[in-house]
Amino acid sequence: MIKTNAKIDELIQKSTLRINNSINDPDISASLSQFGYTPEKLGTGKLILNDAITANQTYYKEYGDVAKAQESKTNELEQSQQEYLQHLSICRVVFKNDLDAYFTLKLNGKRERTFSSAINQMINFYQILLDNEVWLGKASNFGCTAERLESSLNKVNQTANYQQKIMLEKGEAQQATVDRDIMVDRLNDWMHDFKQIAKVALYDKPQLLEKLQIIVKKK
Repeated sequence: MIKTNAKIDELIQKSTLRINNSINDPDISASLSQFGYTPEKLGTGKLILNDAITANQTYYKEYGDVAKAQESKTNELEQSQQEYLQHLSICRVVFKNDLDAYFTLKLNGKRERTFSSAINQMINFYQILLDNEVWLGKASNFGCTAERLESSLNKVNQTANYQQKIMLEKGEAQQATVDRDIMVDRLNDWMHDFKQIAKVALYDKPQLLEKLQIIVKKK
């Protein structure tokens, strides 16, 4: 099994050149036909190549989607945390003499660092504050209105959804990897046999072997 992306890309590049040149060059095609690699069989190789190309493109697309989702998650989290820290700083002033509010809203101590813990900390802060009319009224006097807090809470919830999106994207990417490996293995097997026969069919025609990027070592 070919495992690295670079090796797979190289296989596809060489296979494309060898199959296309074998089909399009009448001299190569005629020589290969005598050894069983008829235009029909080369056409089969072309189909296998196309399947591998499609599977490889899908692989890159799916992992690109994972990267985009992770980037969006990071950006959304940073924006949510910025707003949260602003509201946190205001509430530390508003409730500096209200121990109940101070500890219930967890205004003291360090902020959570892991994604899920940070999300839960922000959600709890906003929900508790929005559900307490007295505390909300005091915070509103300093700009932390219900509308602003609800807007920030919605952003946090949207950020939380990116974790599920990333998991879905990763699942699709893993399946794309399995599918690609199957197609690439088929292509590799087909090309291995093709290369061996081409060496025999074109043994006395090194210039044609060069068109297929096949080098035969002289004994």
